[in-house]
Order: sequence, then C-alpha cells, then structure tokens
Amino acid sequence: MGFWVAAVTMCAAQTASFNDSVIVVFGDTRTNHEVHKVLVKDIMNFKPVAVFHTGDLVFNGAKNSEWTLFKSIMKPIIDSSRLYPSFGNHEMHSKLMSKDFTMPNNGKWYAVNLMGIHFVVLDNYSDFSVASEQYMWLVADLSSVPKNMFRAVVMHLPVYTSGPHKTKLKQIRKTLVPVFEKYGVNVVFSGHVHCYENASAHNIYYITTGGGGAPLYSKATNIPESKMYMKTYNFCTLQIKNKALEIQALDTNLRVIDEFSIK
Repeated sequence: MGFWVAAVTMCAAQTASFNDSVIVVFGDTRTNHEVHKVLVKDIMNFKPVAVFHTGDLVFNGAKNSEWTLFKSIMKPIIDSSRLYPSFGNHEMHSKLMSKDFTMPNNGKWYAVNLMGIHFVVLDNYSDFSVASEQYMWLVADLSSVPKNMFRAVVMHLPVYTSGPHKTKLKQIRKTLVPVFEKYGVNVVFSGHVHCYENASAHNIYYITTGGGGAPLYSKATNIPESKMYMKTYNFCTLQIKNKALEIQALDTNLRVIDEFSIK
C-alpha cells in the first residue's frame, strides 16, 4: 500500500458524513466522564462496525467501580458493536479488563481483520524487546498478512509526539518501528498524550488520538515529523472508499479537524 495524502484539512465548518462500514479509534477516556459520554454519542452516529481503544480506559484499573462506570458509558457501543481495547498505563494489567472484554489471543496483544484492514493491537506494558514473545508474535503476524490488506497498529504509547510524554520512545523506535517499516504498516494509532496529532515518517502515519476525556495537553515541542497538533477531544473514523483507506479525525462537535487517504 502506498503513502498518499489526499487532503489534510483543519476546517471548522466541515462536518462528518455518516456512511456504512465505519471503524472508530479513540482513547484516554479515564477522566471527565461527561466528555466521554458526548464522544460515545458522537461515535454512535456512525454505527461503527468496531471501536478500537488506545488505552487508559479508566483511571484505576484495579477498581471495580471504575469499570462499572466505563461500561455504563460505553454501553451503546458494547451492545451494538465490538470493542477492542489496548492496555494503557492506568489499566495496570488489570484482570478486570481481560475479564470484561473479549480480547483474542492471550488478551494482551492480538490481531483482528475487519473491512480489508488487518489490525494489530500491541501491549506496550509487556516485554516487546527483540526475541520476546510479543515481538516474535508481531513479526510472525505481520509477515503473514495478504498483500492486498491495509495494516494498522493500535497501542497506547506514541512513536512521534510533540506533547509532554516521551514514555519508552527510544525503545519503541529502536524495536517496533523497524518491524512496522519492514512489513508495510500503513498507520499506527496511539494515545497517552491527550491531544490529536498527525505525524508521519518513512511512509507510515503516526496518529495520536488521546482525546477521550483525560485532561488535554498543550504542545510541548516541535518535531519535524508532526503535521498537525490539536489540543482537543477527538476520535478517528476509518472507511474503505475506492480501494483507499480514508481516515478522518473529528472533535466533539462532529467537525472534521483532519483527514487523509492511504492508497
């Protein structure tokens, strides 16, 4: 799959169009539950086939009450769609998360095929060093993906960020990025930094969508890979149109704040 930007826009007047067969990615819903509720309502306008969560679903993964509240807010999505979460630092590898949500493979890292897109969900808080179980699984998984499928990775920690958090940045770039590049990953979705950011490097988009309700972060630095940074609550939609993967980022008013295509 080639790397092709159809358009990158930041137009407050442009609103989303609701179409069939949409996948949603968002994350960091751990606080500000009223914002979380608004985002769930916005997402349900798209009747998503599936929703991927980039981690930090709750503030304290060990507390049953927080999972109860999370599930009550997410009920429309849970009842009508499929929820695929990744572990963030606030989950603390909670068994409650693995118990409450059906996560394939070992419940930490797994792969799902949807709409011609191969999704890989990684666990940044388990060992992913070279020769680790997760690393070897990732290589085996990506090497077996049919050439005609798009490849998307969902994980908590960003690879490129202009925000204040640089958690495991060097380790991820040294270990995971060469695998992403070798096996043709098209887009990587992350959270952890509470914002929306579109960065790119070596034919891969690196999207931070950590605006699910946690306190928003201001931009902290300038990096050459970043094309856009917005301190706003947000979620992303994915659709296949004319053999291209169309991705939009939207705010809580359903305004399209960014969009691009991958052919």
